Amino acid sequence: MRLLRSSLFNCVFYGFTLTMALLATPFALLGATRPLRALLRFWAGGVLALTRGLLGGGIEIRGRAHMPKGGALIVGNHQSELDGILMARLLPDLAPVAMAELERYPFFGPILRALGFLLVRTEGEKGQSAAVAEAARKAVAEGRQVLIYPEGRLMPVGERGPLRSGVWRIYDALQAPAYLVAQDLGRVWPRREWLKHPGASAALEFLPPIPPGLGKEAFMLELERRLDSAVSALEAEHEAQDARPSPASDFGRLARGGESGKSAAHPSLSASAQARPQEILRR
Repeated sequence: MRLLRSSLFNCVFYGFTLTMALLATPFALLGATRPLRALLRFWAGGVLALTRGLLGGGIEIRGRAHMPKGGALIVGNHQSELDGILMARLLPDLAPVAMAELERYPFFGPILRALGFLLVRTEGEKGQSAAVAEAARKAVAEGRQVLIYPEGRLMPVGERGPLRSGVWRIYDALQAPAYLVAQDLGRVWPRREWLKHPGASAALEFLPPIPPGLGKEAFMLELERRLDSAVSALEAEHEAQDARPSPASDFGRLARGGESGKSAAHPSLSASAQARPQEILRR
């Protein structure tokens, strides 16, 4: 059943993505940014609907009060291709820092450039960090949200990668808060894997921002501490939640998009956090 549902999801996902890329290419070549961003959000919403409908993924959005309004730097952990897709749905003026190698994929180059992605060479060309920091400063001045995953690559659930200090260069150049987002979406959509996890629970949570003005070492330590703590709590909560026996049949549970909507209590979460109502993303 897992192979069947994963294969169906993947086929529909890639077909939908190719169709949207074909539709978006003329706008990208013309530099029509506004309709291109609208298509991006429509595509992201469609992918999330597929994730809920075909995979039964129970995905929550938490901490909306900490979502930035206007230009900002957003820093998060990176487990799944779904990370950026969900952020594109939530924030219409996103300016992600992405691998320049994505330009090699058919249609992607013109689209990414027209959308104003901040493209970084993974081989680390000299002077690249300063150029990216300046591009981020301009994007934030235009009211856009710069999104960066400082691990630099997708990490398996339960693992953490070292955070690259280039994120501090952007933070320091902006002299503005760094908004944080933690997620465990790899529990539903593992990194670059054909097999997904139908019926699994996951969440994306916005955290209180790190204030501006910290030095490099202090900022990196605080960033690592906050993200690791939040991600570990999400992973432990959802592992316990999905392990609970359900009174409903598997078919009924998956048709509803996962568990019943009540978060499992976890000792690392405060009582107020456990009691808050879940915010389920809807189109």
